[in-house]
Amino acid sequence: LQAVASAQRNPDKKQVIIVQGPPGSGKSALAANLWIECALRYSKQGNIVFVTTSSSQRSNWEKIFKDSSQSYSKYSFIKPANLYNPGLYGSGVKRLRERGYAMDPQKWRSNIEAYVKEGGKIGVPDNNHFLSIVDEAHALINPEQHRIGFASGWCLQAGPQAYHILRGCKISVFLLDSYQSYRDSETTSVKNLRDFAHQNNAELREISLEGQQFRCGGSQQYENWVEK
Repeated sequence: LQAVASAQRNPDKKQVIIVQGPPGSGKSALAANLWIECALRYSKQGNIVFVTTSSSQRSNWEKIFKDSSQSYSKYSFIKPANLYNPGLYGSGVKRLRERGYAMDPQKWRSNIEAYVKEGGKIGVPDNNHFLSIVDEAHALINPEQHRIGFASGWCLQAGPQAYHILRGCKISVFLLDSYQSYRDSETTSVKNLRDFAHQNNAELREISLEGQQFRCGGSQQYENWVEK
């Protein structure tokens, strides 16, 4: 909330917050409460978006938000990460290849330059949203240095989802546990997020939930007993 307040005072400076925590440390609960608190305090500043990384996650959050609040649980505030696509899709990639562009996923910046050069418009402009909160951010797709096959509806030639989320928002909050990634397309690391923040000249804050245990009623001792 301090970062949100800081962004309100200095709208020209991006804010990036990385929250790391092991399973059960309360990342999702923190994300939901942060979204609600910011919707109550800062909705006049612009869109406050809860970003999901899978269809099952999105449907669950939609139901939870709808059941919990009539005023602030609008479906439009829960968006899949795929909607941060800058404008590159399969048909556009094919057309650009026909015009002589390589369109290699590893060279996604060049792909976007080609797209704009050929008259394309960026789908999500810079700082389009005031705040985006991404739960399970480790599941965001990043084709850099990865040979990804199936990408769950994301055009790999568009580049890293996290980069476009960060670019399109004044404040970006990423909650993740890098050890939870289990699909080949879940390739976003903490280092990636730090690099993207630096590339966008953003103020970076990092928070650790290490040692916290929300799922077991706050009992780290119980978790230690189970582990042993």
